[in-house]
Amino acid sequence: MKTSNADTFKILIVAAEASSSLYAQRLLEDWKKRGLKVDAFGIGNKKMETLGFRCLGYAEDLAVVGLVEVLKHFKKIYKVFYALVNEAEKVKPDLVLLLDYPDFNFRLAKKLKKKGFPIYYYISPQIWAWRQSRVYFIKKYIDKMLVLFPFEVDFYKKFGVDVVFVG
Repeated sequence: MKTSNADTFKILIVAAEASSSLYAQRLLEDWKKRGLKVDAFGIGNKKMETLGFRCLGYAEDLAVVGLVEVLKHFKKIYKVFYALVNEAEKVKPDLVLLLDYPDFNFRLAKKLKKKGFPIYYYISPQIWAWRQSRVYFIKKYIDKMLVLFPFEVDFYKKFGVDVVFVG
């Protein structure tokens, strides 16, 4: 891991769904176990907070499905989105790690990429099954895809996306 200074790696993590929060939590636990100094902030869950993660929004509050639910929670989602952007501008993370949650994360990736932050995406949206045209967005705004399934590597490589299988 490259660090912004000798001691601490700064990372913005967006894990706004139960499953992605679990993956992010495991990353934080691993980094802590290995003695890495990480300043991690973003969207997560209360368990991540116990590991030193600074929550600007909680997965439980943001994991909404369907147009009606999104509209009902829009003000909160909008507020968290811009809190992430503002905190990124202030903290200057070494890396932005987005997990799943594509409708939110794609917008955030576009905004933060334009500000010069490296964008990594972990847990790919299932674009090989539907909305394949999203791969062009990923190629333009995502620096590296970290995928769970081996077949995803071939799919992304076919479109020239920098991809790594992490399982």
